[in-house]
Amino acid sequence: MSAWGGPRRRVYGIFVPAMLSGVVLLVAGLPPDVTVLSVATFIYFTRIPIMNGCSQAIWLSKTAPDVQGRVFAVRRMIGWSAIPVAYLLAGPLADRVFEPLLADGGRLAGSVGRIIGTGPGRGIGLIFILLGIFSIAVALVGLLHPRVRRVEIEVPDAVVDHPSPTPV
Repeated sequence: MSAWGGPRRRVYGIFVPAMLSGVVLLVAGLPPDVTVLSVATFIYFTRIPIMNGCSQAIWLSKTAPDVQGRVFAVRRMIGWSAIPVAYLLAGPLADRVFEPLLADGGRLAGSVGRIIGTGPGRGIGLIFILLGIFSIAVALVGLLHPRVRRVEIEVPDAVVDHPSPTPV
C-alpha cells in the first residue's frame, strides 16, 4: 500500500480483495494439496493490508478527529470480539456437524463428498467452502449496493478545525 498508494476508489480496495479471499477460501476447502494450500494462504494473507488500509483510509477521512479514538476503539472491539466466538464455534461445528456429514457413508458423502472428498478433514474443508461462498456473497452485496459503493462520494469528509497559529 505504501509503495503504490492503494486504489483510487478505496471501496474497491475492500470489496475486490474480499471476493478474492472468498475464492481462496473456496479453493482451500477442495481436496488437500500442499502447493494449492500454500498459494491460497499466501494470497489470503496478502490481501489483508490492502483491505485494512483502504478501510482505515475511508474511516479516517469520514470521522471527525475529536471522536476518532472512540470510533476506532468500538470498531476494534466489535471486530476482535468475533475472534473468540469463532474459536469457540469452529471446532465443535467441524467435529460434530460437518465432519460426520462428510464421513464415509455420511449424509453428504454421495453429493458434496464426490466433489471435495470424504473422510477426516473434509468437514473443515466444507466449512472453508461455505465461508468462501459467504465472503463472495457479502462482497458482491456491498459492491452492488449503491450507497455502500458510493460511501466515499456521498458521505462528506470530516471537517478538520485547525487551530489558529499563536504568535511567538
